[in-house]
Amino acid sequence: MYLIFVNLLSWVFLKGNCLLKLVITSDFITQSKPLGGSTPQTPRWGRKRRPQTPRALAFR
Repeated sequence: MYLIFVNLLSWVFLKGNCLLKLVITSDFITQSKPLGGSTPQTPRWGRKRRPQTPRALAFR
């Protein structure tokens, strides 16, 4: 019975922690709108520049 209670308590804590992170994130987004107009964006790791061919370098 004690083990079930501890598991339930840890699950509630994790759910509450997740909810707290969500509230902080949404609060940050609403606060940053009047200040700068946009939120910082994460870089797009999937799009890398292709290496240039010698022909493309010759036109510089």
